[in-house]
Amino acid sequence: MRKQRHPSGPRPLKELGQHFLIDEEAASNIVASMKLRWEERALEIGPGRGVLLRFLLKQSHK
Repeated sequence: MRKQRHPSGPRPLKELGQHFLIDEEAASNIVASMKLRWEERALEIGPGRGVLLRFLLKQSHK
C-alpha cells in the first residue's frame, strides 16, 4: 500500500492516535449512510481538515 501524502493543514499526532480523513469518496459514503434529513443537526468533532464537514453541510443546514 502506498503512503498518501497529507495535504497542508494540521498534522495528525501519532501519540494521540489521530487519523485524519482525506478520502472524499469515503467521506461522501459515510454521510450518505447517515441518511440525514435537511432539518436534522449534525456535529463533527475534531481538528481534522474538514473533508467530512463539507459533505455534512450538503445534507443538513444545521
